[in-house]
Amino acid sequence: MADGKTEPAAVGSAGTMVSGMSPDGSRSVTVLAFAEGNAATTIEFAGALNDPAPADLVLELGRKQDTAIRDWQAA
Repeated sequence: MADGKTEPAAVGSAGTMVSGMSPDGSRSVTVLAFAEGNAATTIEFAGALNDPAPADLVLELGRKQDTAIRDWQAA
């Protein structure tokens, strides 16, 4: 990812969100990474160059994935 901006994300354990441009500069990219128990998760969002994924949407979908992982680990 080119020109990435990293910030903590309130998802799972050690949640991190990175937003920037694809290496070729043709699109926006946002990556959410976090851990839950013994699972590590990375979710990538790509969009138009000047239209990155909204942070609230990224966090909402990340929290849903985190819940699904916790439910799966508890089963």
